[in-house]
Amino acid sequence: RRAFTKVAGVQISVNSAHQGLLAAARLRGTSNGSPEVTRQGNVLRLLVAAGAVGVGCATWGVGKFFDFFEDPHEKVWWGLLACCGSGAVAAAAASRFPALVPHITMPSAMHELLALPMSILLAFRFQNAYDRWWTSRQEMESLAANAVTLALCASNNAEVDPNSREAKLAGLTLAEQQQHAEQLRCRMLSLIDAYCVIAEQVIHGGDINPHPVNNVDQWLQPQDVLLEKDAEQCLRAEDQLVWCTDSLMDCVHASQRLGLYSAELASKMYDTIGQLHDSVQKCEMVRTQRSPGPFVVHVRTLLFLWCYTFPFTLLGSVRPLTILPAQFSLSSAYLGAEFCSAEMQDPFGNDAD
Repeated sequence: RRAFTKVAGVQISVNSAHQGLLAAARLRGTSNGSPEVTRQGNVLRLLVAAGAVGVGCATWGVGKFFDFFEDPHEKVWWGLLACCGSGAVAAAAASRFPALVPHITMPSAMHELLALPMSILLAFRFQNAYDRWWTSRQEMESLAANAVTLALCASNNAEVDPNSREAKLAGLTLAEQQQHAEQLRCRMLSLIDAYCVIAEQVIHGGDINPHPVNNVDQWLQPQDVLLEKDAEQCLRAEDQLVWCTDSLMDCVHASQRLGLYSAELASKMYDTIGQLHDSVQKCEMVRTQRSPGPFVVHVRTLLFLWCYTFPFTLLGSVRPLTILPAQFSLSSAYLGAEFCSAEMQDPFGNDAD
């Protein structure tokens, strides 16, 4: 009797649970899996797929043929608009046909599996772009500081040594030594100015088109600040940066032999010139060596597809009115990180900042 009572109780519980499931299925309009309901679900699935694809194609076409953004990196916001469009399609379908929501709901398992590797790839790209930006910032600061230091060394060490070896061999008087020292000082300062101009051209690739906020009245050429003889040599040089670096070192060597610079000061100035050249080369590498194309395309494609299909995983678990805000928040977060990465990996652009 006790065993029968237990079995009967289990049977009653099973029957109650089964009836509850059938009632829930009837409310969703999917009880019995009737052919009519299945047909309506398939039609809705096709309509939703066509709407999502249509929103994506329309957004791509508008972004392709209408240039609303001056910065190429800002075109990522077209992807945000497309993702919001897919969220609107999902919300409209769930609101208009609540009984057929299970037919258009995507399983969330795939998005959960892809979320971790996608986040790792996006974090790696963001960190790489930030390192490029920070390295460029440091090298530009080092370039400016070393140029000022070199100019100060050349300006504040203009006293000649009357007992210098070269002056004795050349039979120069003190007045002639001072005149020669003044010429070397003027040449040194003009070479430093020319080096800054050449470095600007090298870093920007020769096509300087700054933002109006950063524009100046006139962009100088190396010949505008060099002495006449040096200007002719600079024009004939195959690599103006290398020529200017060599001329700076030659000027330091001549000043040291004349007695203007001690051996310690000349050594420091040689090292400073080397640091100037090293900073320019690092900045040029950042400008010319971009992130690998396949890596960037892979990250952007995975990111867009994940965000584009995300609202269809929310169907049935949240209200239709909350789908679009959730889609906008998540897509703007991920695509905004991609936009920041694209901006930082090109620190020598034409933006105001």
